[in-house]
Amino acid sequence: MRADPSRRFVILSSIAPERVLAHELGHFFGLPHSRFAVSIMNKTPRDEPPPELRGFHPSELVIMRRERDRMFGDRTLVRRDRRSHRR
Repeated sequence: MRADPSRRFVILSSIAPERVLAHELGHFFGLPHSRFAVSIMNKTPRDEPPPELRGFHPSELVIMRRERDRMFGDRTLVRRDRRSHRR
C-alpha cells in the first residue's frame, strides 16, 4: 500500500518505446485496454495498422479529455507556466 494513495505515477523503463508512454498515459487518464484495431490501448498482437500509425480512437479521446478536465477541476493536475520552467 502506498503512503499517499492520492498520488499517481507512471513508471517506464528508459528503453521503452514512445508508444509505451502513450499507452500508460491512456491508463492514467482513465482508459482500459481496447478492442479498436487502431488504438494504442489494444494490446492484441496484430500487423494492421502498423504500430507507427496507431493512436487513440476518437471515443477514447473523449474519455481522456473528460478525465483530464476532472483532474484539473479537483486539482489532481495543475497547470504550470512553461516560461517559469525554462533553464
